[in-house]
Amino acid sequence: MMKRRAAVTLSLVLTATALVLASACSSQAPGAPTEVKSPAEARHAALFYVQEQYGQRAPVPGGEWEVKDATPEGLLGRSVVEFTKDDWTVEVSNPVVAPEHIKYDVTLKNTESGWYWHGTVDPEARVTELVPFQEITQENSRKIAEQFVRQRPTFVFDGMEETLVLANTTGTASKTVSEEGASPQKTGWEFTFEFDSRHAGYGDRTGQMLAQVITHHVAVVSVVDLEVTSAIMDGRWDMIQQTESQRFTEAKARQIAEGFVESSPTFVYDGIEETLELVETLYPDMENAWQFVFRFESRHAGYGDRSGQMLAQVITPHEAMIAVERDQVKSAVMDERWNMLRQEMLDS
Repeated sequence: MMKRRAAVTLSLVLTATALVLASACSSQAPGAPTEVKSPAEARHAALFYVQEQYGQRAPVPGGEWEVKDATPEGLLGRSVVEFTKDDWTVEVSNPVVAPEHIKYDVTLKNTESGWYWHGTVDPEARVTELVPFQEITQENSRKIAEQFVRQRPTFVFDGMEETLVLANTTGTASKTVSEEGASPQKTGWEFTFEFDSRHAGYGDRTGQMLAQVITHHVAVVSVVDLEVTSAIMDGRWDMIQQTESQRFTEAKARQIAEGFVESSPTFVYDGIEETLELVETLYPDMENAWQFVFRFESRHAGYGDRSGQMLAQVITPHEAMIAVERDQVKSAVMDERWNMLRQEMLDS
């Protein structure tokens, strides 16, 4: 009788232990939600989707996530919540409306490896993928930019496939991945594509009277975090809005100039990121043109990519004057002696 009672007791203990373990596992990696009523639930639904679709590279939905309100000051009618765990950050943005009408915008990013995902989650926990889970690399960004050009109405209508070429690439956004001596890790690029169309004009020109004349186009497409943020054709046509562009502003020109300095070989090699600053803005007597003077310090003397050279470790100040006209860098001179466009001394 005693043996039977002991066996029953042991069985109950094992069962209870199994239930506890099962409960613990459930709290760490719960199943897919069937409804979403909060940013945290939207985060969980999105992570469950990414985990199911992409496996081990994606973070697990469960675990402890740090939470903070990331709503920009002055932003009305919209809430932004940021969740962080280890190297992962999930940002959930949503309009301030009744829960049953909210569609949550969710971005997932690894701050070290550069993996990224973007999608939306509705109240029924349905996930719509906008940007597939992939690394933020120049090549992946180029593919997105090229696909964007190919799918725009101007190219679709009469673009000549064999003429489409990538003419130039410039880094436009960056971050530092470590505190000591690391070059900025790029998260955005500006791609310049050129192609010919069989007619003049922009967009879908179906039904219009068009002259059959070969027309050359230059499309400048900016991709940041694997998403197209701006796209201008021939300096006048907004490829996103499909309207005449009105975007020539000093702020945009400064962004282009700063991105150019950050991606220049001199800065990439040993520029000290925290020293980069804009010290002066000049205004030439012409429309849509600016000159920006930046200063920064490098860890060694010299210019350009100095890999393999014998260099003294001496902090070297630099001054770069960047001329931007209609969203294009027209000239760039460092210390009045180094041509940053040609990567050579001016006197050569």
